[in-house]
Amino acid sequence: MSEHEKASGRQHAVHFAVYSWNDNAPVEDIERGFDELCAMGDEAPGVQLVSWGINISEFANGYTHAMIIVGDDAEAVKAYRERARQHPIAHIAHVSEKAGIGVDYSRPA
Repeated sequence: MSEHEKASGRQHAVHFAVYSWNDNAPVEDIERGFDELCAMGDEAPGVQLVSWGINISEFANGYTHAMIIVGDDAEAVKAYRERARQHPIAHIAHVSEKAGIGVDYSRPA
């Protein structure tokens, strides 16, 4: 897919998640793991973008980190998420979460 096609505004499937951590969470390790998860997106068929960042919104309500996955379709996002669940950071993040919210969005083109 060309850069023009990626930027053309066509529809994609998206998964967006925000996270709030327990007080003793190994945040530096989780952030390093997020970087590794993002790199895995480069190898995933149909995945256009995997990115994470620190949530600086004034409406963050304690959710300090966010991650987004953008794929050609819902199946590409689902396949990536299943693969990401096998990464060691997935378990560490899960047991370190105070709260997490994930939302999937997909609309046919």
